[in-house]
Amino acid sequence: MSRHHSPAAWPLLLVAVALFALGCNSSTDDPDTTNSKLAVSAFGPSEACVDWDGTEIDTNGDGTFDGVAYTGTTQVVSFQSTVRGSDPNSPWNDVVLTECEISYKMDFGFPPPPRRFGVQVAIPANGTGSVGVTTVDPNDIPAFFGPGDQGTIVLNFYGQDAGGHPATATGSTRLLTATECK
Repeated sequence: MSRHHSPAAWPLLLVAVALFALGCNSSTDDPDTTNSKLAVSAFGPSEACVDWDGTEIDTNGDGTFDGVAYTGTTQVVSFQSTVRGSDPNSPWNDVVLTECEISYKMDFGFPPPPRRFGVQVAIPANGTGSVGVTTVDPNDIPAFFGPGDQGTIVLNFYGQDAGGHPATATGSTRLLTATECK
């Protein structure tokens, strides 16, 4: 006697397979991770120029130059959000970044120490955002930068989405030194 499966069982089998497939996708595998994938999309200006020799100044008002002032480098960092999952425009996928960590990789010589500080930038689901960041602190210039120095500045941003899930973005920009930055 041969065994025949009832045609009525086929829809139940198809539903079970579909539910299994839906449970195994990148947007639902880890409920503790944001659905918003963040990318650093641009830096403005595109490179960090460091005026390594500073500007002579008169610190006591007697008309003679007796000091040097250094100007830090500020860049605007732009972000792009791409949402994974079935509801890409949900406000729960909006992200707020609240911290930035900067580290330096110099082609030659010693880099300045890493810095960590607060930022405030909101990036809507499937949208963009930007924030101004001092990528080179003026106090670091006389000790760590000289003529011809080059390197890379790495920026790591930390925050969370509206649901409280951690969110991060990382980007890097080139660092160059000059006697005058334009």
